[in-house]
Amino acid sequence: MRIALIIIVVLVVLGIFFYNKLVSLKNRVLEGWSGIDVQLKKRYDLIPNLVNTVKGYAAHESGTLEKVIQARNQAMAVGSNASIGERSAAEAQLSGSIRSIFALAENYPDLKANTSFIQLQMLVDITMHWLETIIRLWRVSLPILLRITLVLGVLISSN
Repeated sequence: MRIALIIIVVLVVLGIFFYNKLVSLKNRVLEGWSGIDVQLKKRYDLIPNLVNTVKGYAAHESGTLEKVIQARNQAMAVGSNASIGERSAAEAQLSGSIRSIFALAENYPDLKANTSFIQLQMLVDITMHWLETIIRLWRVSLPILLRITLVLGVLISSN
């Protein structure tokens, strides 16, 4: 009788422990996605300033600048409710268009020397690095959560 009671108590404690770990992991994944969202919004806010700075120096490059604004608007339109694949595609297109602005700056020495442009470029780079770091951490947590929920789903459905 005592042994059965001890076994039940141990199983309950283990159940509570694993449940808390699962909730903690789920919260970490949600927090990671929230961090990604914050960095993306930061980047969206920096892009108009970057484009306006470049316009003053490279007015005849309006096609490139229009593509950047269009990619930004598309990425913002996809929004948080879209699937990860749709959002990734829109963000990849935006990243490519931002790189084209930085490449464009190579042709304009005055633009490269402009302090506003340099500061904006640095802010965009920092935001991109933070974004990459957060995505990396999120990608580590997500598969673990998916495996655990899959195992729990199999265990629960088999009973």
